[in-house]
Amino acid sequence: MRRQRHARLLSILVAAALLLAVVGGGLALAQGTLPAPVLPQSFWGSVKDTSGNPIISGTVEAWMNGIKQDSIAIVNGQYGGPGGFDERLIVQGTSEDVGKTIEFYVNGVKANETAKYTPGEKTMVNLTVAAPSDTTPPAVESTDPTNGAANVAVDKAITVTFGEDVLAGGAYDGISLKDAAGGAVAVTKSITGKVLTIKPNVNLASSTKYTVTIPAGAVKDLAGNALAQDYTFSFTTQGAPDTTPPAVAITDPANNATSVPVNKIISVTFSEDVQQGTAYDAISLKDANSAAVVVTKSIAGKVLTIKPNASLAYNTKYTVTIPAGAVKDLAGNALAADYTFSFTTQAASGGGGGGGGGGGGVVRPYVSTTDPADKATGVPVDKEIKVVFSESVSAGDSFTGITLKDASGKAVEVSARIEGSALYIKPKEALAYGAAYTVVIPARAVKDSDGYGLSADYTFSFTTAAKEVQPPPPPPVVTFKDMQGHWAEATVVKLAGMGVISGYPDGTFGPERQVTRAEIAAILARALKLTPGSEQDLKFKDNTKIPAWARGVVAAAVKEGIIKGYPQPDGTATFEANRSVSRAELAVLVARILEKELGTVAPAELKFTDAARIPAWARSGIGVAVAKGIVTGYPDGTFRAERPVTRAEAATVVLRLLDALGGK
Repeated sequence: MRRQRHARLLSILVAAALLLAVVGGGLALAQGTLPAPVLPQSFWGSVKDTSGNPIISGTVEAWMNGIKQDSIAIVNGQYGGPGGFDERLIVQGTSEDVGKTIEFYVNGVKANETAKYTPGEKTMVNLTVAAPSDTTPPAVESTDPTNGAANVAVDKAITVTFGEDVLAGGAYDGISLKDAAGGAVAVTKSITGKVLTIKPNVNLASSTKYTVTIPAGAVKDLAGNALAQDYTFSFTTQGAPDTTPPAVAITDPANNATSVPVNKIISVTFSEDVQQGTAYDAISLKDANSAAVVVTKSIAGKVLTIKPNASLAYNTKYTVTIPAGAVKDLAGNALAADYTFSFTTQAASGGGGGGGGGGGGVVRPYVSTTDPADKATGVPVDKEIKVVFSESVSAGDSFTGITLKDASGKAVEVSARIEGSALYIKPKEALAYGAAYTVVIPARAVKDSDGYGLSADYTFSFTTAAKEVQPPPPPPVVTFKDMQGHWAEATVVKLAGMGVISGYPDGTFGPERQVTRAEIAAILARALKLTPGSEQDLKFKDNTKIPAWARGVVAAAVKEGIIKGYPQPDGTATFEANRSVSRAELAVLVARILEKELGTVAPAELKFTDAARIPAWARSGIGVAVAKGIVTGYPDGTFRAERPVTRAEAATVVLRLLDALGGK
């Protein structure tokens, strides 16, 4: 390519020389003299935008007389070069073109620089062009947590990363974090470079789905391009932390079991998987004289196994002690209290008496495990009780004496059945919540295949679970089609969910409509949960003009002294239900409620730039409302006492009022 361009340049130079020779010889043409060709001019240089950034690739064109003369590729911010074998941008003109303007175009955009046609010159022209205007809106590049994420920490600071640096836009205050019921979460927002951070002011609820909404226009890039459309993503928080310690569910042998084999491997089953705790080495097995038995311990899942290193003594009572903290669950919660249970080993064979009077090497059945375990708590009220024996059994003479008793000793009606080595005891009705019960199995209630019963009555106790109190259902989420993205959306939705405010039949709220006296009376009456009053309490001259829907709430507000009428020359008063409420009037209403509920409130000093224009009758009320942070001024320092209040502004004031009253 380079050789072709040099050949072209050489041919142009040769042709130009020949033509000059012909012209120099005085060649005359019949129609006049043609302009004499001259040597070409060539160009090279750098290409940058007006910010000084190199334009890495593309094409540079040279134009003269409205005609494109040549084009050349841009390579790494340069076109052509000064060397003898470098490509250059070539302009070929005639003698008449000398001094004419040459224009340059970079990727179709006219460069700021021009040149004058000077035949034979090799000219360096460094070109600059205006950077293309940024018209691309910012877009979300990533979120943390990601959309659909689960097990998100309840104290998570949410971040949204855009594809470029952003600033707060017109809808910045409309950025929201809401729970599954649509309840808005108070957050603090900030922007650093490309990253928008949304920090909940308090920890989020556990196991709850939340949705982040970034409205169109909430952010804009440095060129002023706003986010083009709403962006939403959701995540679910982690479950509530496990703070419940493990509890013993079953022991084998069961507490007070008899005739336990001397080579028995003891097992303790917990309510959940466990691991060694700080007091693990203190787990003990002791005989009736408190002499410790050497054992080997191990844990597998929920089961702690205690294996005596040698056979136990015959006809001896042993006690297992599992100290508090000996085991802990996988969340680190330790066993809360010491747990002990005892059992008695079988009598030695071949001796007289032994074990329960059977003699002659009698081996009686014994209770191996119970479900629920002895002293178990939190047992379901519909639990079927299971008692497992050391061998298969059948009903004995005292089978009907099997009983389940409550704490007062009253027997609970049950049905009992045996399947193999298991006895099942089923209460005929649900047990009471949070109540203690005792199971009694008489010694002769069951018997083995040889006809032998238990060596003694067997009893164990348990406590049922407390009744769960179901939380009230969340209030329904009320939405209005004209509130999405509005600065007061969260406030209006919250008050609507509380039943304090409502919208219009067409599904709108009308946030910018001026609130009327009838409407503000209704809103305040609902907010304070006042009982609707009687129309007999309405003594206004224009009673008939008060809308029917508002008469009860207006009467309630009047009876409580919250709202009053306008005095008339004839001694009567009018209510003027459809009259707009001014900022001064609303502040006075708020002050009356505050002092009625909280007592005297010292008014704040009125430092507004238009304080002199605040009516005397309203100054104290405005001062009280300002002192409690319920009303404020405008950014320019004014209060504008006579300005009508919009429905959105009224909602904001009422919610602040309720917050102030909630802290009394």
